[in-house]
Amino acid sequence: MAAELKNEKDLLLRIADGDENAFAELFHFYTSRLHLHIAHLMRSTSVSEEIIQETFLRVWLNRDQLPDIEYPRAWIFSIASNICFNHLRQQIRQEKHLRALAGNAADSHDELPVLTELKEIRVAIHDAVDHLSGQRRLIWQLYRDQGLKQSEIASQLNISVSTVKNTIAQSLEFIRKHMRDKGFWIPVCLLEAIMKISS
Repeated sequence: MAAELKNEKDLLLRIADGDENAFAELFHFYTSRLHLHIAHLMRSTSVSEEIIQETFLRVWLNRDQLPDIEYPRAWIFSIASNICFNHLRQQIRQEKHLRALAGNAADSHDELPVLTELKEIRVAIHDAVDHLSGQRRLIWQLYRDQGLKQSEIASQLNISVSTVKNTIAQSLEFIRKHMRDKGFWIPVCLLEAIMKISS
């Protein structure tokens, strides 16, 4: 695992211009590092994936700021830390409200805008999957929901592995188009990460 990201400043400039490949490189470089950081702060790995998604969604939504970021690592880790602390504060508020109000809704109006948008993205993903037709939807569900390998799906449905592979790619492109039609332009690496726990 590389200690630092090469040409990081150039990478940030490309991301600011909307380059998804550059964003994917940044995303994959920092994901494992953030896992360790978040697990330390939260004392749990169960929410790490969601916090990483929120972190990179915020990075993407604020990509116009990237050319002015002098210390990208510190900036990204600061975003993740703030999201962790917000999760902890929200958890404390919810526990207090559950004790005091016996089931009344907690402070949902205090949610971060990015967290709200993440929830909206997940709803849009479910809606897109619901619009997949016939065998395409079945293959997608076997692949995403049940976690079957492409070869296992091919064997189960008596079709070729290439058909399964192409169908998954077509489904992903359909979901991306559906998301864009709904107003969500999300890099494919982040979209796939969100879908892992949105199925």
